[in-house]
Amino acid sequence: MSENILETIAAYARERVAEAKSRIPREELEKKAFAMNCETGFPFEKALREGDVSFICECKKASPSKGVIAEEFPYLEIAMEYENAGAAAISVLTEPKWFMGSDEILKRIAENVNIPVLRKDFTVDEYMILEAKVLGASAVL
Repeated sequence: MSENILETIAAYARERVAEAKSRIPREELEKKAFAMNCETGFPFEKALREGDVSFICECKKASPSKGVIAEEFPYLEIAMEYENAGAAAISVLTEPKWFMGSDEILKRIAENVNIPVLRKDFTVDEYMILEAKVLGASAVL
């Protein structure tokens, strides 16, 4: 990806954060995040340290360089297949415009697997980290 597209995606992420903050103020989101159990039962670091080799598998519908990767995107089936195959964690794209991801996809996967789920997005503000926690993510990329 060229630097220009990265700058464009980051600018769009800042717009998304501003819009999200207008819907749910940071203070409200922070209260939700800190009220949640910090130990979700899926410690990210521990999952990666188990065994000789650990895999983080990715759920991604599209990318700026490849376009749409999967017209049909049964993300829950994909996530459960990753878990059954021994993945240590699942990375879920939430960037909506170029990667066709969503917060809802992350939330649904986190609710349906027993391994850590990572939010992969263009994280440009601490607010997005709080969102990730509330959505069920164990880490952000």
